[in-house]
Amino acid sequence: MLAELRQAVDCAIADGESIAKFRKRFNAILQKYEWYYDGDRKERARAIYAINLRTSYAAGRWRQMQDVKPDRPYWQYRCSPVGCSPADVESRHMRWDGIVLHADDLWWHTHFPPNGRECTCYIDTLNYHDLEPIGKDGPDKAPALDYRFMQAGERGQVRVPDGIDPGFAYAPGRSLML
Repeated sequence: MLAELRQAVDCAIADGESIAKFRKRFNAILQKYEWYYDGDRKERARAIYAINLRTSYAAGRWRQMQDVKPDRPYWQYRCSPVGCSPADVESRHMRWDGIVLHADDLWWHTHFPPNGRECTCYIDTLNYHDLEPIGKDGPDKAPALDYRFMQAGERGQVRVPDGIDPGFAYAPGRSLML
């Protein structure tokens, strides 16, 4: 079942499939395996579709940003209030909005968006000349990596950086370049 769901997600991304078409395929797979769960099936399909689409985009973006790193070596975290949950915007992701770090800073390994289920934050690339108009003469100091334990379904407690949801503390695309 998981392999078929993964294939459905891959097809949706590769073909630019609509959410309606993905939902039909998603529901057919669940029905085939007689798999039921608590909650709204329509919402679950939307979440799987949206998260995988954003993560796939982020992986491609990581690759693009590596390609321009010699000319644009600074990355700026941008909080996008549209799409992020109110908790993300108000307290978690907004505190990183505007931070500029060198592209090779290890902080990006855990804080490259998306950083949660509803996160629509993004990264801009900058060169040295882009820093002055935003009031900077170099990169910022990376925020401390404060960790916390969170409940992650039936798996129990998992350790994640503060502000990052379980399962999102990585940079999509990075592993493909190692």
